[in-house]
Amino acid sequence: MARTYTELYYHLVWSTKDRAPLITTVMERPLYLAIRQKCHELEAEVHALGGTENHLHLVCCIPAKISVSDFMERIKAHHHISSIIASRERIFSIGKVAMERLRSRNEI
Repeated sequence: MARTYTELYYHLVWSTKDRAPLITTVMERPLYLAIRQKCHELEAEVHALGGTENHLHLVCCIPAKISVSDFMERIKAHHHISSIIASRERIFSIGKVAMERLRSRNEI
């Protein structure tokens, strides 16, 4: 059976509730670890993860078997994440050439 090859890069952004500065240095590491673990469970490849006290950025490849919106909801549903993240989210696609440029400049 043939398999379809996909190489789709997404830049996902979540805001905190009311854009409040909820992501402190104390909670940043466990929060990022929870996101990475959930991505691993969903078979997503994480390329970059970071943010500020009021939003998160995740650059990843999501398997074709899951929709981007479903992926974002599953990430957000994790108990460590759901208490911080609001329903405001943004999705951007990134082309392969742009990803290569970002990698070459060590931006991801």
